[in-house]
Formats: sequence, structure tokens, C-alpha cells
Amino acid sequence: PLTEYSTDRLTYSTYLGGTDREEAYDVALDLQGNVYIAGATLSADFPVTIGDTVLANKDAFVVKFNMGASPPNLAYATYIGGNGIELAYGLEVEEGIAYVTGESDSSDFPIAGDAADVDVFALALSETGSDLIYAKLIGGATPDPQETADDYGYAIAVENGQAYITGITNSVDFPTTNSSAY
Repeated sequence: PLTEYSTDRLTYSTYLGGTDREEAYDVALDLQGNVYIAGATLSADFPVTIGDTVLANKDAFVVKFNMGASPPNLAYATYIGGNGIELAYGLEVEEGIAYVTGESDSSDFPIAGDAADVDVFALALSETGSDLIYAKLIGGATPDPQETADDYGYAIAVENGQAYITGITNSVDFPTTNSSAY
């Protein structure tokens, strides 16, 4: 039998975005119940509050909602990206630090530099959202004969500040820590 839906359980609902297109790919919670969202935007008027405030192309974003306020409010929102396209697919929060993975094809990705084709990015964003603790591009440059050398980070897990990333590579020379081969 069907049961009637009740809105009594809806704690908070809001819109997030600008006048163009947003894509939210992951959500995470910290121990205080704050909500973090990662994705990508084409909106130059995305409600950025801190850090990188200029949209370069299609940039990744990370936002944090302070759920302890009444009503909940936007604690921070920032773009992450360079002169190319960035998408943030995976997000994990540990001790207020947002760990993010995704893809970048920018030649000036923050801190990390130049992507070879499309590379995986991994980064850690400070508790206030104002500083990149680190940013790293990971990828190969030699493509599979039927592909480009594109590499994508889709999910991230964190334990004691150590980030673990999973994704896809089309690079025959993707860096590995053992003798595994493509």
C-alpha cells in the first residue's frame, strides 16, 4: 500500500547557483552536521564568498552550509580552477577540511600547474574555505592508442589526513606505485 508523504522531516531546503548551469556531484557532512557540496558551474554570478572569485571557464566549486545557524546559512563558497575546465566529482570532509577530487585541463591549475590533456586533481581546502592546503594534478601524457591521455578522479576517501582516490585513466604511463601496467 502507498503511504502519504510527510514534509515533517524536511529540515532545510534552498537553491544554490547563479544564472547559468550548476552540476552538484557529491555531498558530505562534518562532525558538526555542516553540509558540503562539490560540483561544477558555468555561472559567473555563483554566490562565491571567499578565495577564487573569478569564473575562468567551467570551474569546480565547493560550498559549506552552516547547519548550526537558524536558519542554516552559507558558510563559504569558492570556485576552484584555472583557465580550462574543472569538475569536482568526489568530496570528503575530515576535521573540517574538504578533500576534493575531479578533473582539470587547465594549464594554470592552482598550486599544481599544467595539466597534460585532462588530469585528475586532488586538493584539500581549509576549514574556512579560504586556503588551499594542497593541490595536486595526477595523470599520464601518453594515450591508449584508441583514446586521449585523459584521467578522471571520481571518488575520494580520507583517513587521518590521507586521501585515497579512485577514477579512470586512459594514459598508458599513469603514475603507479608498483610495477602494474596499463
